[in-house]
Amino acid sequence: MKTLATLILMLLTIIATAQRGPLNTVYLKNGSVIKGTIIEDIEGVSIKVQTADKSIWVFNKSEVKKVVTTSINRTTQEVDFTLKRGFFTQLQMELMPSKKQSSEGTVPSMLGVAGYQINKHFSAGLGTGVEAFHISMLPLFGDVRYYFFNDLYTPFINLKGGYAFPLENQRDNTRNVDMKSKGGLMGGIELGYIRSLSNATKFTFSLGYRYQSLVQTGLLSEYFYTNQAGTNTYLVDRKIASDFNRLIVTIGIRFR
Repeated sequence: MKTLATLILMLLTIIATAQRGPLNTVYLKNGSVIKGTIIEDIEGVSIKVQTADKSIWVFNKSEVKKVVTTSINRTTQEVDFTLKRGFFTQLQMELMPSKKQSSEGTVPSMLGVAGYQINKHFSAGLGTGVEAFHISMLPLFGDVRYYFFNDLYTPFINLKGGYAFPLENQRDNTRNVDMKSKGGLMGGIELGYIRSLSNATKFTFSLGYRYQSLVQTGLLSEYFYTNQAGTNTYLVDRKIASDFNRLIVTIGIRFR
């Protein structure tokens, strides 16, 4: 969990650094020009400006000739980055670097969510896709997100919960028995950010935790027991219960 906390801290630092406001140019009556960001404007009294070197300048309104505001990034003006009420779809790819109980390596999972933006802070939806554990599984889950504010870069927290169905069975070669896979509960939490690419598409990136349970059962028919009457073969139920706890990295594209 220390690794997850470090990654989340790095993510929040990037988000905070990315929040860049408009550039204000203050023209004074004495001919001086100050460029920075207006952090306080008291009508008819004073104006406070913070420059790039973090210096704070305060001027009486009687000293100010005019103020001109320009955008540092033109894309910020042209792209409508607000989260508007309505339906949306999101496609995302997940990587689960930790490989507990799996020797397959890191295999990407593909998920899709059909959701509804309730207001500027909340969205809810339903999702499905294909996830890769030591067998492939099809999850059906609810997806709820809280967006902390509306901006070009907007951090969010995401909660998922549902049930995953197996897409394949597996053979236990060590016991020479075919195992039938059954579904299990799944859930997770992620922290990330969403960035507008255009008025209709947005990019998302998040880090988080994923839980998945899986039960596999089979009939073991090679248990030999020898007594005075001879050698007998017994049928024994074989059951494997697996709990996956993984860190995940998610990249996605949201439409509308």
